[in-house]
Amino acid sequence: MGKNKKSDQALKLLCRGLLLLVNILVFLFIIFILFHACRAFYNLGYEIYGPVVVEEAPGTDKEFSVSKGESMHKVADTLYNKGLIVNKYSFYARTRLMDKDEIKLKPGIYTLNTSMGYEEILDILTQSE
Repeated sequence: MGKNKKSDQALKLLCRGLLLLVNILVFLFIIFILFHACRAFYNLGYEIYGPVVVEEAPGTDKEFSVSKGESMHKVADTLYNKGLIVNKYSFYARTRLMDKDEIKLKPGIYTLNTSMGYEEILDILTQSE
């Protein structure tokens, strides 16, 4: 009986150790996910409000056109595809957070530079004719 009791205690101790190890791994996984989620949200916030540019000055000039009735979502997608902005989603979010009167697109052909920030690009695309 003494040997059986010792093996039961060893088994309970092993189970507790494994349970503790699993809890620690789950805790570390949660911390890992939270860290990366916080970093991603910080980067998105910085892209929305910070001075992000594709290239440092002097950059590269590129022609960009806005058609009448074109949506800001389409403009953001085209700007991203032409390499004029870093992230089309943060650019679009920035326009959605602005005053509606400030973001009326003016149709035309513009010369934009890869060293321009979102605010500069928006100023040019929404300027009065």
